[in-house]
Amino acid sequence: MIYQGIADEIEFNTIPKEWQKTNLNTFSKEITLFDYQQDALKNALKLLHYYFNSLQKYDEKDDELLNIERKKKFFNEIWRIERELIDTLGIINKKNKPLFNKLKQYYPVIKERVHEKIHFLNFINRMSFWMATGSGKTIVLLKLIELLDNLKQSDLIPGNDILILTHREDLICQIKKHIEEFNKTAERKIKAWDLKKYDDVKCGNVLKQSLSDIWYSNKDLERMRNSSILEGKCGVCGYREVCGGCRGRAYAATGNYMAEEPFCAYIPPEAAH
Repeated sequence: MIYQGIADEIEFNTIPKEWQKTNLNTFSKEITLFDYQQDALKNALKLLHYYFNSLQKYDEKDDELLNIERKKKFFNEIWRIERELIDTLGIINKKNKPLFNKLKQYYPVIKERVHEKIHFLNFINRMSFWMATGSGKTIVLLKLIELLDNLKQSDLIPGNDILILTHREDLICQIKKHIEEFNKTAERKIKAWDLKKYDDVKCGNVLKQSLSDIWYSNKDLERMRNSSILEGKCGVCGYREVCGGCRGRAYAATGNYMAEEPFCAYIPPEAAH
């Protein structure tokens, strides 16, 4: 409710036009958003603009130290609003040991009286939607992904990956079904990958590493450069050293980036039967 209060104080028409490139009215040709769904997205956009612009303007060169400074500023703002509540938040070793033991691998631990604690500061840049069952949360979620993508494309927020977690497999199926509907008319399509395939599709981040570091350190890219292990007709083609086929199309068609190029019309003599 604290974040809702911050969003309520911001007039949506004061958000710069460059932040409002996403059409919040339409999901697909067949589906339009209700007012309450649009309001949820508007609130998200207002908080994103507040956090990455008003509070401390984001720059694509920002490092982790600047990100922590932005978190501290936001923490101080909401602490002044509701200090008694904020002081009780965080993950304490006593109340939720399994969760604490998992999270302490990724966040610094502090001592508070006799217990260990992961400070709420680490989670300050999280927002959530409270919506009833059947109210179209999946539609809001996918429109939020579109909104985030547009902001990332404009370098207004960090270009981080998006992870979707659900507690039931059928919810993933529901999300995939809505992605298909969204992609029918979307200019930029949403592609959902199984988390198990993350390392296969994620080569690196040019915002955090040099292109040469990614090119020479990533094992998948190293394999792609090895023409001797190409499969199918590409593996026996006399032009494999100078061509090699498109590994992206091979992966999209087969799930194997070393498979033969699916759109190549050339048939090597060695592959002719």
